[in-house]
Amino acid sequence: MKRIYIGIKMSEDFAKKSQFFKNNYPDLDVNWHDPRDYHITLVPPWMTEKLEEVEKILQTTSQNFTPFQIQISNIEFFPNSKPRNIWASVKKSKNLEQLKNEVSQLLADKNITKIENREFKPHITLARFSTSKFKSFSIRKVTESIDHKAQINSFEMIESVDPEEREKIGHRYKIIKSFPFKT
Repeated sequence: MKRIYIGIKMSEDFAKKSQFFKNNYPDLDVNWHDPRDYHITLVPPWMTEKLEEVEKILQTTSQNFTPFQIQISNIEFFPNSKPRNIWASVKKSKNLEQLKNEVSQLLADKNITKIENREFKPHITLARFSTSKFKSFSIRKVTESIDHKAQINSFEMIESVDPEEREKIGHRYKIIKSFPFKT
């Protein structure tokens, strides 16, 4: 049984560009994500043994899409009411929304996952913290412009690794398989 999710792995280019934020706020008491783990979640994590079935669905779906661009606009605290994340917000796009909806629907149709009933807010989590820690932050609001365009050529089936393996590989997530779009 593996804990997997479907996401879009972000490029090293974005990881390098986003590091300015961490460097500008070294005193924030947060758990920074390893840049190798930066991604946009399309389908949230679930436990499964059906990796081959999921793989077949994703392989077929990937051929329904061609590469597209996304716009990453701001780095900000989220949610606004009780912040517990620092994330880079991704502007909604028709292609990104269609990809998320198609993958989600096909997995739900096969009773592999359920459709999420909340609004899709595409983002890349850079750090996490507790709401109680937020009270001690020297800043209450942040909206740093990052203005980054990213070319999306694929999406991935990603495993959340257990803490023991995390120590060995140095990060939280491991790509099981990448699904390139039709070119």
